[in-house]
Amino acid sequence: MGTENLFIVVNRKSAKVFEVSYKPDSLTWVKTLRNPLGTTKNKLMTTDKPGFSRGKFAKIKSPHALTGKTTPHEETARTFAKKISQFVKAQNLEKTKSLFTIAAEPHMLGLVKKAMEQDHLKAPIKWLNKDLEKMTTDKLENLLFKTRVRN
Repeated sequence: MGTENLFIVVNRKSAKVFEVSYKPDSLTWVKTLRNPLGTTKNKLMTTDKPGFSRGKFAKIKSPHALTGKTTPHEETARTFAKKISQFVKAQNLEKTKSLFTIAAEPHMLGLVKKAMEQDHLKAPIKWLNKDLEKMTTDKLENLLFKTRVRN
């Protein structure tokens, strides 16, 4: 990866890592970090867990939780945000001159920022509050190089 910039497109299911070169302008896919539980429904994650059940005698047939306010889906997203933070930290330790741009939808971006604060990460990071999950590599290149989003 050298000392190039890294561009990371994050969502709840995966994080695509790209290497950005400005001489010549190029965007190269490096790896994808996957979150297998990112698409799993809450109901599937709460079966067989104490505290989550459906009331047998209640008129309302909705699940209730006795263990906390966050859903399992939210906890999975937080765990994945920590995994992304650890990846960025490892890349920053390997290559001290790497600059990072992280793009995600607003809620996931907040989870990643919080995870990085908890890891006390001092890497140079530019945050892009946009959901770029479905953009192809060509469209990402156009976004980066035509509008010159630089770190």
